[in-house]
Amino acid sequence: MAGLNVAARKFICFLLMLICFSPLVGCIGMVANLLNVVGGGMVPAAFDGLRDRKVAVVCVSNSQLFGPTDTSAEVSVRINRLLKNKVKHIQLVSYQEVADWIDRNNWDMIDFRTIGEGVGADMVVAIDIDSFSIHEGQTMYKGRSDVHVVVYDIHSGQEVYAKSPPQIVYPAAGGVFDVPERRFRKQFLDVLADRLARNFYAYDINEDYARDVELMSSI
Repeated sequence: MAGLNVAARKFICFLLMLICFSPLVGCIGMVANLLNVVGGGMVPAAFDGLRDRKVAVVCVSNSQLFGPTDTSAEVSVRINRLLKNKVKHIQLVSYQEVADWIDRNNWDMIDFRTIGEGVGADMVVAIDIDSFSIHEGQTMYKGRSDVHVVVYDIHSGQEVYAKSPPQIVYPAAGGVFDVPERRFRKQFLDVLADRLARNFYAYDINEDYARDVELMSSI
């Protein structure tokens, strides 16, 4: 498969994963091995302007009157952790400092730049979670979320990056049964944060498929 481009390798991996969701012995292992053989295809950062900058991550959710919720808080903390580990020389404003500023000030829930100014950030990564669910019917878990990401340069006052990706779905194929709801919710929050944070650093395109394989092999 060395001569295949990234898109072709991605399709082959996904197709074999779909085939292997049947209960054949050793199928999960076969897919995992295939992913290793195919090898990684690195995708560059969509926006690499966070390096050497002081950054505040602000996440809000429409699920409760367009304000901070448990879900948005958990996503913010996870994204901070990923950016700290993946983006060189980034300085992050802690989630707690951002939350404290929001509590102390009459924030209008609209202009994210005012938070950046208030906490002394150079850039604000603003994340709006339009929808979030983990249930598919009565008994199956499947994570779905619609999000919008905007980056503001506080010094210029300008929006410098924006993206509304397709709905984030996990797992990509099928769903999950017979696992504790808390466990699946944590897994989906990890996926959601990863998909958002990777806008700002290079990542391996096969990670999504490997994650689905890992999920299916653990249940």
